[in-house]
Amino acid sequence: EQEAYVAIKASSRSNGASNQQQAMMQSQYASHYPAFVWCMTRKGGEWYMPAIEELELFVNDNSLLSTVNDALKKNGGVPLSNKGYWSSSEVSSRKACSIFLNKNTGNYSSVDGKWTRNSVRAVYRF
Repeated sequence: EQEAYVAIKASSRSNGASNQQQAMMQSQYASHYPAFVWCMTRKGGEWYMPAIEELELFVNDNSLLSTVNDALKKNGGVPLSNKGYWSSSEVSSRKACSIFLNKNTGNYSSVDGKWTRNSVRAVYRF
């Protein structure tokens, strides 16, 4: 049996922390929204799944992406690589925004079905 897709009204394109809070208010949060749960529990309560405009910073500034990847490597993390990453910005009950990093074709953002297999990264605002 396929579970119904639920709109959680995490519609901010610029504030992933707000989207995280919106997701947390949903019933059965822990079992139905694993990407949000993973981001918050991975490092602590201050971490969250970024909104699409937060992720687009990397699309528009390759030097920022290089700086972030260098910092991740230096601290034992895994650099952002050629793949899709979910944002917390929901478009509808069945779609959300993603960012795709690709050295060959260029970086771009997209709207994908929530069933699409993309990666998730947590961010921390300081």
